[in-house]
Amino acid sequence: MMGPRHNYDGLEWRIKEMAQLLASPAARRNLIRDIVEYAVESHEAGNRCDFEEVPDASQAHFRAFIGGLAPALHSVG
Repeated sequence: MMGPRHNYDGLEWRIKEMAQLLASPAARRNLIRDIVEYAVESHEAGNRCDFEEVPDASQAHFRAFIGGLAPALHSVG
């Protein structure tokens, strides 16, 4: 089973908050750590990031996040 990661709170897409999180290297590292810990503890088969409406100005930060998340997940199997 794969739990989704997204920027939707049940009522609206949290675009501004997502952009702020992605802009912070420390916040990206913390999110990566938390996703990996959760995946390991929950015995997830994978991960699905469904971040919607990533602003153009945040695209590089999003790629940095995914670029850090993928090897972190692969390192734990």
